[in-house]
Amino acid sequence: MGRSSLCALLGNRAYIGETIHKGASYKGEHKVIVPRALFDAVQKQLTELGPALSGKARTAQDAAYANLVFDDTGAPMLPTYSVKKGNLRYCYYVSRPRLKGDASKASITRIPGPQFEGFILDVLTRLGLGAEPRAAVRRIDILAQSVRIQLDNAAAIEQWRSEDRGQRDKGIIQQVRQYLLPGETLAESAGRFDLVLPVRAKFRGGISAIIHPVGTDQTALSPDIALIKALARAHRWREMLINGADSIESIARRFRLDRGHAGLTLKLAFLSPKITRSILQGEQPPGLRLKDLLDADIPLSWRDQDEAFARLCETARLSLLQPYRGRV
Repeated sequence: MGRSSLCALLGNRAYIGETIHKGASYKGEHKVIVPRALFDAVQKQLTELGPALSGKARTAQDAAYANLVFDDTGAPMLPTYSVKKGNLRYCYYVSRPRLKGDASKASITRIPGPQFEGFILDVLTRLGLGAEPRAAVRRIDILAQSVRIQLDNAAAIEQWRSEDRGQRDKGIIQQVRQYLLPGETLAESAGRFDLVLPVRAKFRGGISAIIHPVGTDQTALSPDIALIKALARAHRWREMLINGADSIESIARRFRLDRGHAGLTLKLAFLSPKITRSILQGEQPPGLRLKDLLDADIPLSWRDQDEAFARLCETARLSLLQPYRGRV
């Protein structure tokens, strides 16, 4: 029995002949079971043994996957935090029973928030869902030796189709599966996709990590479908303009895109070979999204581009930890 359940049991005022109605205590018709003096002594001891309260209001959580994470018993894993030396906030997802002080049969009851959210964003970005990751996620199950992500079929297809409106669903799914790493699976069922990742979320002895199974490359590169498709499209459009295409407007109409979006995409054709190669090989940081590149002011000089790209990558990396860097 957990602490919260024990406190609720020992604090039941039925023992002293009372009954509770709408938060108020009234004299009941049943007999007293425990003497009032003994009941009061127990309540005093429970108060003395309980954790000290700081008196400070809890800071609202800004967890990326709140209400979507569950342990392998089906219990929700709720976002919480602890404040340690230097007023630094350390954020976690914790199984509800453990958070209440009860025993839990789950294989994993606590995972580190920033590392977990960064890992999930990395995976979704690699599979072309980095623009709106939460919109496509229905549920995340933290299992003993794997993480299972349920994706909404319609929302995922919509994001995958955003760069190519004419492609059929079957072709899109087949293309996405090419970006799965060894051991990962993407299965389609009624109204959803089940993405299974053969990793273990670990939190033990103060060490946080995402543990990959033996025999897999933990440093595997993560090509981003959206970035690569945008690069390919930009170079194709540049060739079309060189070979006599009327204008960016005509290209936008042909591909049924907004003229502004087509113009922003086209500038990717002028990225330096070094930056282009790093994106094609999947060496960009997990937090870097296509939107970041489209919104960036890309200089014409390749040397200036390298400096601008480095700053953009650092901003993307820090954005993964932004909700956790504040002080209470």
